Amino acid sequence: NRFDRVARVRAHDDSFYILRLFRRAGGVSFMPGAIADLTGSYAPAYIVFTLFAIFTLAVVQSTYRLERRSAV
Repeated sequence: NRFDRVARVRAHDDSFYILRLFRRAGGVSFMPGAIADLTGSYAPAYIVFTLFAIFTLAVVQSTYRLERRSAV
């Protein structure tokens, strides 16, 4: 159905917009230094970035799964 296809493309574009937004924010981020200043170590910053990476991978994976299911 044409309308289902348009909805899938829109959802796909929205997901990648969010990922691009996170990427841009990470490029100019002062967060590692701020977290290190507050905690005295960079370890918490690594934990935060690991959680962001896991979230990003989950969004990408769910987008691909939705696309695969809707293509069937």
